[in-house]
Amino acid sequence: MTSAELQANPQNYRRHPVSQLERIKSAIIANGWRRAVVVSRQSGMIVTGHGAANAAGLMDDNIPVEFQDFATPVEETRHMVADNKASDGGENDDAVLSALMKELAEMEPLAPESLAMDARELELLLKSAEDLANPKEKTPPKASTGNSSPVYELVFDDKEQQATFHAWLRRLKSELPDIRTIAARVIFAITRP
Repeated sequence: MTSAELQANPQNYRRHPVSQLERIKSAIIANGWRRAVVVSRQSGMIVTGHGAANAAGLMDDNIPVEFQDFATPVEETRHMVADNKASDGGENDDAVLSALMKELAEMEPLAPESLAMDARELELLLKSAEDLANPKEKTPPKASTGNSSPVYELVFDDKEQQATFHAWLRRLKSELPDIRTIAARVIFAITRP
């Protein structure tokens, strides 16, 4: 089926900005379709895969569709919401992702679009993997000078301590989205009663 032949569910609240659709499109072009868009036999509407269907519309591609039966409209909507919500709150382990990118790059040249990344993201991950594999001798942290606020380098005893700290920062970011800076979030977290 084509994107034009599919009917989006107007109750789908998940929005897909053009930048995300471009990433999905690039990944589909590089890797092919690996998951079908789920369409309800009862309503004829997309239940899961709205983003992929929209990305397919950008490239005029045929979409693999899996038609499913739902007992009631409530069950259909519940599945759509559950599919959207199940991906919320996931966190990346940047150290593991960096190592994986390094491993893949050693096997074959990597095209960022095949990973739904841009070139800068992939470059940073590969650099991070290199830095983790070859740690430099650390000097005690000190403030930089200049016209802007001081910047401090964090020194960790090991990768586990670094990963724990970064996981804590990611949790702060999700728990305190209304606070603009990481520093303000940290201060709030350590000073709240």
